[in-house]
Amino acid sequence: MQKMTRETPPGRHTSSPTSSMKRWALSSTVVLTLCLLSGCAHKSAMTGIAAAPGWSATTGLTHATEATAIPQSSTDTPWSRDVIIQARRIADWRLENSARLKDEAAGSTACELTALINATTYLGLADFGTVSGDARFGDAVQVGGRALGWATSDGAGGCQQSANQYDVIRLAWLSAAARVDGSERQERLQPTLDRLNQTLATLDVTGAVPCLERSSCRNDTDLLSIALWAEASRLTGDPRYLAHGDDRYRTAFEPLYDTKTFLFHDQVGAEASAAGAEASALYNGLAYAGLARTIQAIPADNPARLYYVALYREMSRTILARQRDDGHWSAGLRHQDDGPPDMMASALFVYGLAWGLNTQMLSFNEGETAALSGWAALTRSLRADGVLTEANDTGLNPRPGGRNPSPRDAVGVYLMATAQIAERKW
Repeated sequence: MQKMTRETPPGRHTSSPTSSMKRWALSSTVVLTLCLLSGCAHKSAMTGIAAAPGWSATTGLTHATEATAIPQSSTDTPWSRDVIIQARRIADWRLENSARLKDEAAGSTACELTALINATTYLGLADFGTVSGDARFGDAVQVGGRALGWATSDGAGGCQQSANQYDVIRLAWLSAAARVDGSERQERLQPTLDRLNQTLATLDVTGAVPCLERSSCRNDTDLLSIALWAEASRLTGDPRYLAHGDDRYRTAFEPLYDTKTFLFHDQVGAEASAAGAEASALYNGLAYAGLARTIQAIPADNPARLYYVALYREMSRTILARQRDDGHWSAGLRHQDDGPPDMMASALFVYGLAWGLNTQMLSFNEGETAALSGWAALTRSLRADGVLTEANDTGLNPRPGGRNPSPRDAVGVYLMATAQIAERKW
């Protein structure tokens, strides 16, 4: 098996927080300074990726080969091994049931492979493969990427997803590229870089960010796509990607951030607050996870990083305050209810909280209880056969009560959360 390494973070991006965000950046300067002095930049051990037996390019995923023993984890402690044993059930379930899930899905194979659910599944499998030491899950990303030529087949087969929704699966391909070197890395990177370069070339001609100024064009996955641009800069050393991602994020989403509730809304923040608008847990969960992956990709000495650190810490305050007694989060964050929890959002919040604890962005006193309570709630929802119960279907707007279970929705983000919980450094 080829040993994989990570790239050294690339050059700097010189943008600074906008006027409406300056006080956030100022409030977290001391925190970030301490973080830099203590060397809290996230450094995950990366494992190799080998060829996967039994894979099908038409279904994207495959039936898992049975593991005869629990491989040694990259975080081999009694705690991490117990977490991995619990989560292995859902990872195995996802591999074993992918063909059936494909049959249930509407649209073509390309739609299934490029949808948000599979994109987060690939991210989760990659993260879980790293901490578990089980090559089968890393294989999933490798073969799934090769089935599409490390591209996304945008719009193939009548797919209705937003163009920006494909950024999530491109982020999964970059995650796979970070695990290899040389020509293999370039093979995985190039289709995504070609698409990003096409976007930059369009901006050079028009001088505008298409669509993002219009609220009707925004969607939940845009809040995660900033991590794609940051990671592209990290892997290539080209600061243009981060510069564009940063501008894009602030143009489209800074006006949607409510500085009173520290949550994102699908209306301009002040208007949403005045109208008492609900705040989708999934929408904010994707934003929170996107901030974690973005901060992780930006060099510690880059001024742009401070903006996202400040935003992450602001959001953490509300996320901690809105957690339910059962450890989950409701579909709407402004007005909690006793209805079914939003499993996908809950897993995203646990991921973000555990990442913050592992990187010292959050203190032990701030986030430990919430992260462990959230993880326990997710684990209680995991059946013996590896199926998540009470998993809500995806969607931007909260729909309290009566949401149909859709277990596949939360598989990827559950595995993302598992990887951070298993790495527990607090």
